Amino acid sequence: MDSKNIQIGLINVVMGVGFLLLLLMQRTLTNLEAWIFWIATATFFFHWYWGLVYFISYVGPTENMAELAFDFVTVGVVISTLVWLDVPYIWFAIFAATFACAVAKYLLAQKYRRLSSHLKNYISEKIRIHVVATVLFMTGSILAFAYKFTLFLGILALALHLFTLGYMQMRKVYNLHD
Repeated sequence: MDSKNIQIGLINVVMGVGFLLLLLMQRTLTNLEAWIFWIATATFFFHWYWGLVYFISYVGPTENMAELAFDFVTVGVVISTLVWLDVPYIWFAIFAATFACAVAKYLLAQKYRRLSSHLKNYISEKIRIHVVATVLFMTGSILAFAYKFTLFLGILALALHLFTLGYMQMRKVYNLHD
């Protein structure tokens, strides 16, 4: 078995536990705000799962220890958001941290991997998108802490995430076969 399959299998197990915990938390949701953040968290879980598997499948398995550390930190931090659904400013800050970790991973990949021009373009586009996401989530964290209009921010986070995923599909960011 090659390292690509091992890494994808590990992601399947760890994110599978995260998805199970997410589904079990659904029973504890008591208000609209909690539901919005739960749905937003679910979309981010799918995004991170899909993104990690996609990266390993097309860019290649992680062989650099620094990249592997960012993988572990990012997945752990994404799963830790389940604890913070009721504290939106921390939820936003945690997702800002995950996007910052993704930027660091992409920068390491650009520096240490021999990539085709198509993969370089893919990674450059992902870096731009994730930098914007980091800034927006930190802004959301500050606004949630300072002004407490968290229901609006939760809906905005969910809508912007879905818009961004649509944007990436329209721009064919994930189409590496053309």
